[in-house]
Amino acid sequence: MTKTKHNSPQEPKADFIEFSKLQKSYIDEVLKRQRDEFNEIIDMIYDELGITEEILKAPPGTYNLRKDCSGLDVLAVEPKQE
Repeated sequence: MTKTKHNSPQEPKADFIEFSKLQKSYIDEVLKRQRDEFNEIIDMIYDELGITEEILKAPPGTYNLRKDCSGLDVLAVEPKQE
């Protein structure tokens, strides 16, 4: 019994590069979508706590966080009393 050699054509490198670009494009799109979803969640939390753009841009120490009795959950952001 003789072995028959099967010559399979090799994939051109251009196809591999193009496939890689498609993969990168897909990954970039997934990451963008996840980043957008994450930002929406952060915006909802900021809205719930009353955190505005002004508060975010304020220098450190301008505002205090009012927390629940456990000290873990933030209930509100209030101006620091002098």
